[in-house]
Amino acid sequence: MAPPEIRADLQTILTAFDEEFLPVLAAANWNFLDAGEELDAISDNPAFEAAQERLETYDTDVCGLDDEFGDLGDGSGDGTEALEEFFTSTEGLEALLGSDFGRQAIIEGFTEGGEVTTAQAECLLDNLDVSLLASLGSAGVSGTDSEALAGMLGVFDTCGISPDQFG
Repeated sequence: MAPPEIRADLQTILTAFDEEFLPVLAAANWNFLDAGEELDAISDNPAFEAAQERLETYDTDVCGLDDEFGDLGDGSGDGTEALEEFFTSTEGLEALLGSDFGRQAIIEGFTEGGEVTTAQAECLLDNLDVSLLASLGSAGVSGTDSEALAGMLGVFDTCGISPDQFG
Protein backbone atom coordinates (compact mmCIF):
# COMPACT_ATOMS: atom_id res chain seq x y z
CA MET A 1 0.00 0.00 0.00
CA ALA A 2 1.30 3.43 -0.90
CA PRO A 3 2.22 5.84 1.90
CA PRO A 4 -0.65 8.19 2.84
CA GLU A 5 1.24 11.23 1.53
CA ILE A 6 1.11 9.97 -2.04
CA ARG A 7 -1.82 7.55 -2.04
CA ALA A 8 -4.28 9.92 -3.76
CA ASP A 9 -1.73 10.93 -6.40
CA LEU A 10 -0.83 7.32 -7.11
CA GLN A 11 -4.54 6.51 -7.42
CA THR A 12 -4.94 9.40 -9.89
CA ILE A 13 -2.14 7.97 -12.05
CA LEU A 14 -3.42 4.37 -11.84
CA THR A 15 -6.98 5.46 -12.65
CA ALA A 16 -5.73 7.41 -15.67
CA PHE A 17 -3.87 4.33 -16.91
CA ASP A 18 -6.86 2.04 -16.36
CA GLU A 19 -9.59 4.34 -17.66
CA GLU A 20 -7.78 6.45 -20.25
CA PHE A 21 -4.38 5.15 -21.41
CA LEU A 22 -5.35 1.46 -21.71
CA PRO A 23 -8.50 2.04 -23.78
CA VAL A 24 -6.60 4.35 -26.15
CA LEU A 25 -3.77 1.84 -26.54
CA ALA A 26 -6.17 -1.07 -27.01
CA ALA A 27 -8.03 0.88 -29.71
CA ALA A 28 -4.69 1.53 -31.44
CA ASN A 29 -3.80 -2.18 -31.23
CA TRP A 30 -1.07 -1.34 -28.68
CA ASN A 31 0.80 0.82 -31.18
CA PHE A 32 2.17 3.76 -29.19
CA LEU A 33 2.96 5.73 -32.35
CA ASP A 34 -0.60 5.51 -33.64
CA ALA A 35 -1.97 6.53 -30.23
CA GLY A 36 0.62 9.25 -29.65
CA GLU A 37 -1.57 12.34 -29.92
CA GLU A 38 -4.29 10.90 -27.70
CA LEU A 39 -1.73 9.70 -25.13
CA ASP A 40 -0.14 13.16 -25.11
CA ALA A 41 -3.54 14.75 -24.48
CA ILE A 42 -4.12 12.46 -21.50
CA SER A 43 -0.64 13.21 -20.17
CA ASP A 44 -1.27 16.94 -20.51
CA ASN A 45 -4.34 16.81 -18.25
CA PRO A 46 -3.60 19.26 -15.39
CA ALA A 47 -4.75 16.83 -12.68
CA PHE A 48 -2.56 14.06 -14.12
CA GLU A 49 0.44 16.40 -14.47
CA ALA A 50 0.04 17.69 -10.89
CA ALA A 51 -0.18 14.16 -9.47
CA GLN A 52 2.85 13.12 -11.49
CA GLU A 53 4.86 16.14 -10.28
CA ARG A 54 3.97 15.42 -6.63
CA LEU A 55 5.04 11.79 -7.05
CA GLU A 56 8.33 12.88 -8.61
CA THR A 57 8.91 15.31 -5.74
CA TYR A 58 8.19 12.52 -3.25
CA ASP A 59 10.63 10.25 -5.13
CA THR A 60 13.32 12.92 -4.85
CA ASP A 61 12.68 14.12 -1.31
CA VAL A 62 11.78 10.85 0.40
CA CYS A 63 13.12 8.01 -1.75
CA GLY A 64 16.32 9.69 -2.90
CA LEU A 65 15.56 9.26 -6.61
CA ASP A 66 16.74 12.28 -8.55
CA ASP A 67 14.87 12.01 -11.87
CA GLU A 68 12.09 10.19 -13.65
CA PHE A 69 14.47 7.44 -14.76
CA GLY A 70 15.10 6.29 -11.23
CA ASP A 71 18.66 7.52 -10.70
CA LEU A 72 19.56 7.49 -7.04
CA GLY A 73 20.65 10.83 -5.65
CA ASP A 74 23.32 9.26 -3.43
CA GLY A 75 25.67 8.29 -6.26
CA SER A 76 25.20 4.58 -5.56
CA GLY A 77 23.90 3.64 -8.99
CA ASP A 78 21.03 4.07 -11.35
CA GLY A 79 18.21 2.86 -9.09
CA THR A 80 17.45 -0.14 -11.28
CA GLU A 81 18.16 -2.58 -8.47
CA ALA A 82 15.83 -0.76 -6.08
CA LEU A 83 13.05 -0.66 -8.67
CA GLU A 84 13.50 -4.34 -9.50
CA GLU A 85 13.43 -5.15 -5.80
CA PHE A 86 10.16 -3.25 -5.40
CA PHE A 87 8.50 -4.89 -8.40
CA THR A 88 9.52 -8.37 -7.27
CA SER A 89 8.33 -7.78 -3.70
CA THR A 90 4.95 -8.86 -2.41
CA GLU A 91 4.01 -5.21 -1.77
CA GLY A 92 5.06 -4.08 -5.23
CA LEU A 93 3.18 -6.87 -6.95
CA GLU A 94 0.06 -6.23 -4.88
CA ALA A 95 0.21 -2.59 -5.97
CA LEU A 96 0.59 -3.58 -9.63
CA LEU A 97 -2.17 -6.18 -9.45
CA GLY A 98 -4.47 -3.55 -7.97
CA SER A 99 -4.84 -1.91 -11.38
CA ASP A 100 -5.73 -3.17 -14.82
CA PHE A 101 -2.62 -1.47 -16.18
CA GLY A 102 -0.36 -3.22 -13.66
CA ARG A 103 -1.98 -6.59 -14.29
CA GLN A 104 -1.56 -6.13 -18.06
CA ALA A 105 2.08 -5.12 -17.56
CA ILE A 106 2.78 -8.31 -15.59
CA ILE A 107 1.06 -10.42 -18.24
CA GLU A 108 3.11 -8.68 -20.95
CA GLY A 109 6.26 -9.40 -18.93
CA PHE A 110 5.44 -13.10 -18.74
CA THR A 111 4.57 -13.39 -22.42
CA GLU A 112 7.23 -11.18 -24.03
CA GLY A 113 9.64 -14.06 -24.58
CA GLY A 114 7.00 -16.17 -26.29
CA GLU A 115 7.40 -19.10 -23.90
CA VAL A 116 4.21 -18.38 -21.92
CA THR A 117 0.86 -17.61 -23.53
CA THR A 118 -1.46 -14.83 -22.41
CA ALA A 119 -3.94 -17.41 -21.12
CA GLN A 120 -1.19 -19.11 -19.09
CA ALA A 121 -0.03 -15.79 -17.65
CA GLU A 122 -3.59 -14.85 -16.69
CA CYS A 123 -4.00 -18.27 -15.07
CA LEU A 124 -0.84 -17.69 -13.02
CA LEU A 125 -2.10 -14.33 -11.78
CA ASP A 126 -5.48 -15.83 -10.90
CA ASN A 127 -4.10 -18.85 -9.05
CA LEU A 128 -0.65 -18.09 -7.67
CA ASP A 129 -0.15 -16.58 -4.23
CA VAL A 130 1.45 -13.13 -4.48
CA SER A 131 4.50 -14.20 -2.44
CA LEU A 132 5.10 -17.11 -4.84
CA LEU A 133 4.54 -14.79 -7.78
CA ALA A 134 7.19 -12.49 -6.34
CA SER A 135 9.62 -15.40 -6.16
CA LEU A 136 9.26 -15.93 -9.93
CA GLY A 137 10.73 -12.48 -10.52
CA SER A 138 13.49 -12.76 -7.96
CA ALA A 139 15.76 -15.63 -7.01
CA GLY A 140 13.00 -18.23 -7.25
CA VAL A 141 11.57 -20.59 -4.69
CA SER A 142 14.17 -22.18 -2.48
CA GLY A 143 14.62 -25.89 -2.94
CA THR A 144 14.25 -26.31 0.81
CA ASP A 145 10.81 -24.70 0.87
CA SER A 146 9.00 -27.82 -0.31
CA GLU A 147 5.50 -26.54 0.53
CA ALA A 148 5.98 -23.38 -1.56
CA LEU A 149 7.59 -25.36 -4.36
CA ALA A 150 4.73 -27.88 -4.37
CA GLY A 151 2.20 -25.03 -4.46
CA MET A 152 3.95 -23.37 -7.35
CA LEU A 153 4.27 -26.61 -9.32
CA GLY A 154 0.58 -27.30 -8.70
CA VAL A 155 -0.36 -23.92 -10.17
CA PHE A 156 2.00 -24.49 -13.10
CA ASP A 157 0.23 -27.81 -13.74
CA THR A 158 -3.19 -26.12 -13.47
CA CYS A 159 -2.11 -23.50 -15.99
CA GLY A 160 -0.42 -25.93 -18.37
CA ILE A 161 3.04 -24.44 -17.81
CA SER A 162 6.26 -26.40 -17.71
CA PRO A 163 8.60 -25.08 -14.97
CA ASP A 164 11.39 -24.74 -17.54
CA GLN A 165 9.34 -22.10 -19.39
CA PHE A 166 10.63 -19.65 -16.76
CA GLY A 167 14.27 -20.57 -17.29
